[in-house]
Amino acid sequence: MESCEIQNRAFIGMGAVIHEGCKIESNAVVAPGAVVEDNTLVPSNSIWAGNPARQIRTITPEEREVLAEHHSEVLELSKIHAEETEKNFREILDDADLAHTESFYEDH
Repeated sequence: MESCEIQNRAFIGMGAVIHEGCKIESNAVVAPGAVVEDNTLVPSNSIWAGNPARQIRTITPEEREVLAEHHSEVLELSKIHAEETEKNFREILDDADLAHTESFYEDH
């Protein structure tokens, strides 16, 4: 990825290549492995795939809801990751042991 603009809530699949001058608008999806050529606009609520990437279709209202939920989940996971990376290895193991012990007693 070179100089380009990726707006909030844009989803870029693994291995996708976004070339210089591209703009990926919010709620747009670039499929895994897609190659978005120079100076391409990927508009909101569209799905792009291929090499070179082309618009496949528009996202449905139901899919927009799923993407919004996924976005919220990813934000929560990023917060957890940030908290965990502030801990040392011993603290992470202690938390894992505590969680395992608590779940054992909840199950019995």
